[in-house]
Amino acid sequence: MLKPTFPSNEKERLEALWALEVLDTEPEERFDRITRIAQRVFGVPITLVSLVDGDRQWFKSRQGLAATQTPRDISFCGHAILEDRPFVVEDTSTDPRFADNPLVTDDPSIGFYAGRPLADAKGHRLGTLCLIDRQPRQLDENELAILDDLAKMVESELQLMNTRRLLLKVEAETLARKEAEFERDHFFNQSPMLFCIGDFEGQIRHVNRHWRKSLGYDDDSLTDQSFLELVHPADRRRTEAEIQGLSRGGEASTFENRMRAKDGSYRTLEWAAVVSPRTGRIFGAAHDVTHQRELEKALRLSNKELEQFASVASHDLQEPLRKVQTFGGRLRSVLGDQLDETAQDYMDRMLGATTRMQTLIDELLQYSRVISKKRSFEPVDLARVVAEVCEDLEISIQEAEATIEIGPLPVVEADATQMRQLFQNLIGNALKFRREDVRPRIRVGLREGSDSPSALVTVEDNGIGFDQKYADRIFGVFQRLHGRTEFDGSGIGLALCRRIMDGHDGHVHAKASVGDGSIFYLEFSPAMIVEAELV
Repeated sequence: MLKPTFPSNEKERLEALWALEVLDTEPEERFDRITRIAQRVFGVPITLVSLVDGDRQWFKSRQGLAATQTPRDISFCGHAILEDRPFVVEDTSTDPRFADNPLVTDDPSIGFYAGRPLADAKGHRLGTLCLIDRQPRQLDENELAILDDLAKMVESELQLMNTRRLLLKVEAETLARKEAEFERDHFFNQSPMLFCIGDFEGQIRHVNRHWRKSLGYDDDSLTDQSFLELVHPADRRRTEAEIQGLSRGGEASTFENRMRAKDGSYRTLEWAAVVSPRTGRIFGAAHDVTHQRELEKALRLSNKELEQFASVASHDLQEPLRKVQTFGGRLRSVLGDQLDETAQDYMDRMLGATTRMQTLIDELLQYSRVISKKRSFEPVDLARVVAEVCEDLEISIQEAEATIEIGPLPVVEADATQMRQLFQNLIGNALKFRREDVRPRIRVGLREGSDSPSALVTVEDNGIGFDQKYADRIFGVFQRLHGRTEFDGSGIGLALCRRIMDGHDGHVHAKASVGDGSIFYLEFSPAMIVEAELV
């Protein structure tokens, strides 16, 4: 294993990182939104915003990973910040630098890594936006460009965080020095953000030079102009409300609106604003999030297309299938014993195929609804959900002579129907994939002794298990490890489980060995937990 070396500007790099005051802060939606988008766009199990500290890498945002930090001397990101371009390891098992790395040989079993360095305005590489897969893979030029765009969003968010800190710092320095020129020259023009000073009447008093670069305006064309005249008409009422809130004594405000550029187009800006109690002026800083919102719009369009697919599947596919089933059944009823053995076999195969197709369509519809239908969450008692699932599976449990053990489980903010689908699939699979001549034993409970604030629920069985190298593959759509003659099914159930957990800002993964059972881990984020444990 090759340990990462230190950059030549390590001292200055660490000072820049510490100055952000971001290490060991709470998760924030604006960073989590970007890692979720990256996870969905690239289809990888793990995405991280990783910041490389002196002896560790700490994760400001993480999807698909329970750990909040790992040692720097085994980190991939420690290598990535030495580069000025994306650092990609397509297959860790064949790379002598990483083949024996603990993060490769043990959890999280990294098989592929791609990290795009995150730099501040002065070029200090503070960390990475990274993608991790447990299987080898490659990125084409288009995917590398998308990774670069997402990393720029993270850099902008870090700059915005730093700007908010600077706003308060500069205001204090301005009050002490009483120098108006300092406000403009030192505070405004040293930042790549859109800075302005205005008043409660909505008049612009000063802007920095970044307005010209981003929106085409300079100081002279904006001074004493109404800020609201540039705001999109649909956003003016909300913007006025934010200004009024500041005028009534609000200390700070964060909001979005669309601003008209000089060429007539509109840009979406995310604002942070504070008020000077001495002068009554509003100090505002904006970050252009137009591209990020376009990505989110594209994601919503993708979900809409899935809804359209569900409509086609429910009507255009199911109706002819029902006719085949109906007329096939009538043909068998009318002909009865007139069919010879070969014809009877053909008839059985045809009707069996239509039944499997019907099941496949139904499960695809469930899968698409989980992706596209967003429902309001409510407190859901997982212990009650599991008990109801066991009642539904009572006949299957009796036939298999199975034992179900239900331990303490949390109450979570969730979609109750989807939680039922989740445990129905996992417990149903545990009953299906059982060993011959061994009575199934299934345990569902809350894992104890974890340092993570998340709730980790496990579904454990003593069934046939599987090879751990397939631990990610089993969650793919249509992925099967066994032939249909051995075990029936469509290969969609576990993909549905992953989608349900993703939709609840959670994570699912599995550990198993052949012939020795499986354990499925369901990790619910702290924000989703209502009660950590019920006895």
